[in-house]
Amino acid sequence: MPRSTGTIVMMRILLVACGWLFVALAIAGALLPLIPATPFVLLAAACFTKSSPRAMLWLANSRLLGPVYRDWQLRGGMRRSTKTALASAAICTPVFTFALFPGPEIPVIASSLGATIALVALAIVPTVR
Repeated sequence: MPRSTGTIVMMRILLVACGWLFVALAIAGALLPLIPATPFVLLAAACFTKSSPRAMLWLANSRLLGPVYRDWQLRGGMRRSTKTALASAAICTPVFTFALFPGPEIPVIASSLGATIALVALAIVPTVR
């Protein structure tokens, strides 16, 4: 069943909006120590690839976010410095959470689970030079 033109236009608008939201989160991640930028850059790229070649070109050539995207796209991995920063954030987050909420409460358990998943993902992703 073919999609109507209106549905396609709405999907493109939604994908562009999501792409820019992910760009904003990626910029926050590049500037703030506990928010990773890489996943948001990759999500923005996925949105822009399907919706806006112009925004995709901007992302790929961005001074701040472009290297993260190009490392993933061209080399299929992440730089060691990026992985180190992400691993540090993954380890520090549960520590700070425990400092704020001592004891085995939901925030500490959720934070620890998230850190574990992040560290496993970092171990799986190849390191590039």
